Amino acid sequence: MSRTCILHAGMHKTGSTSIQVALDGYANDRLIYAPLASSNHSFAVMDLFSGRSEAALNEFFASRASQDYLQRRTTLRGDFQTLLETDRRDLLISAEELTGQMLQGDGIDILLAALRPHFDRIRLIAYVREPKSFVISMQNQKLRERITDFDPAQWYPGYRARFQPWIDRLGAENVELVLYHRSALEGGDAIRDLAGRVGALLGNGDQRNVNISYSAEATALHQLWLRRLGDAQLSFRARAAISYGKRRVTEFGQTPFGIDPDLLSRIAASQADDIRWIEDQLGCTFPEHRQKPDARLFHDQAELMACATEAEATFWHQIRACWRPWKDSVLAIEAGARTLAGQD
Repeated sequence: MSRTCILHAGMHKTGSTSIQVALDGYANDRLIYAPLASSNHSFAVMDLFSGRSEAALNEFFASRASQDYLQRRTTLRGDFQTLLETDRRDLLISAEELTGQMLQGDGIDILLAALRPHFDRIRLIAYVREPKSFVISMQNQKLRERITDFDPAQWYPGYRARFQPWIDRLGAENVELVLYHRSALEGGDAIRDLAGRVGALLGNGDQRNVNISYSAEATALHQLWLRRLGDAQLSFRARAAISYGKRRVTEFGQTPFGIDPDLLSRIAASQADDIRWIEDQLGCTFPEHRQKPDARLFHDQAELMACATEAEATFWHQIRACWRPWKDSVLAIEAGARTLAGQD
């Protein structure tokens, strides 16, 4: 019986996390979702195939990986080799970084050299998102994750750089690029679509979206607070207030996050050749991008920070209004709010 390894190259912002959570632990008599220490296989792929030194890997994981992953990675290589050698089912691996930087250089070749002795065929499936919506979503995410300037151009996806290396090595017939749009997905859903392409049978309870979108206000506040937390002079109570605020801000605000359409058009125009290339691979043009009609459209960093300043007082007022009477935390919130308002 022939055996296939399916690589889901979960390009960022294409429902990858939801797909991974839905398929984690999946197995039937023909297919198994790789048990690689976490549902997202990016860390494992880097561990096993990036070619980086152990010291470089340890440094990378120290600030990114969960304690659970760090504990389980000690047996990862041996467990994966045993799976390759003893299990005859098709294998599904899903990792955003299959199209990211961690496998640049020799990484792809190391990965394929490890897989080819055990499989008759290696397929790659990737969902491809329209560039303007990708840029908006990535800018929104990065503003919430780390101190970064509002600079949408840096988040352009670079389609050819992501996918040409796989086409070169696997052949175009083994690289399946799918437009990430409801009209192109089975049932309008990436989870159901990928399950159908790989032959996985999922119940309705297995299909749920994991990531949520942050409003313009919540995104701006996250970036403001990340910058303040970098200030060594900030008081302990203010830090405590910010830490609590970051946990509560998720559902704050009603206005969708958006980017100035003219700015997005300039970014797309500067990448016209790359966009034509990926549209040729997809066999279709990208649908026209439309932002939500009530979105707050940011032009630059100053507008983002102005939004945060406008939203901050309202946020703290809401927190105090619904706060449960836990004395120490109340003190932290009240003192932190005064500090952040410049009154302490």
